[in-house]
Amino acid sequence: MTRRLVTKFLVTAILVWSLAGHAAAQTAVQHVGSTEDFRVVVVPFYAWLTGMSGTLGVKGNQSNFDYSFADMARWVNLAATGHVEVIYQDRLGMLGEFNYAWLGDQNTKKNLTIDRQTYLALTDVAAFYRFPHVDLGDSGSRAFFDLLAGVRIWDFALHMNVNTGLGTSTGFQQATWADPIVGARALIDLPHGLLLEFRGGVGGFGVSSAFTWDAMGLLGWTFWDRKDHGDTGWLRSATVLAGYRAVGDTYDKGSGANAFKYHATLNGPVMGVAFVF
Repeated sequence: MTRRLVTKFLVTAILVWSLAGHAAAQTAVQHVGSTEDFRVVVVPFYAWLTGMSGTLGVKGNQSNFDYSFADMARWVNLAATGHVEVIYQDRLGMLGEFNYAWLGDQNTKKNLTIDRQTYLALTDVAAFYRFPHVDLGDSGSRAFFDLLAGVRIWDFALHMNVNTGLGTSTGFQQATWADPIVGARALIDLPHGLLLEFRGGVGGFGVSSAFTWDAMGLLGWTFWDRKDHGDTGWLRSATVLAGYRAVGDTYDKGSGANAFKYHATLNGPVMGVAFVF
């Protein structure tokens, strides 16, 4: 019974953690063409309202699951995230992102009380190269193409207290792994402040995960732009975003009582607001 509860909560933890999300942070709100050398993109608010399906195994206990976002949201105690992207002369760039979530749950039945606390973090660091833009007809629309390469670090820990009325036992489970990732991004700057982004990538390659992948599509609308307001301040533009993202990962570690298995796909809508400085 205890192993099934541990597995169920780990599934919950990984899923709700993804609410911190990182899809919207890598958006096409950069309005290429500035004469300044550096541009900084910050996304202080975004969410990935994801569902999750796949298989999770902990200490020899394996469970298949298929949960919606609504099923999981009630476990979140705290979720925080941050993203910064720096671009030099519209050609070379670096992006960094940190996501954190703290989840808690307690079950009580007769003389048994199980209290679970899970702490999760995801860090992405990647470099990219941007090719010269391509004009799309006479409307002023332009397309930009990026190649990306970097690393994604996953980390989570579960702390569990079990009180039977006769005594209390404590358990701890922790897993950390890092995956190399490569990908491509297409950014399309349209008239009337509209933006499109399409991004995909693969990684793992047996270094940690056997294979990981991601795919995303975003539509953005720039509701504030410095060139339209005559403002010489730091903020260049602000854009609201909406779209859809999916990520899959296949990771195995250890065997027997020390085994950990994560074979899952996360997918759902993306929403956020991005600022360019």
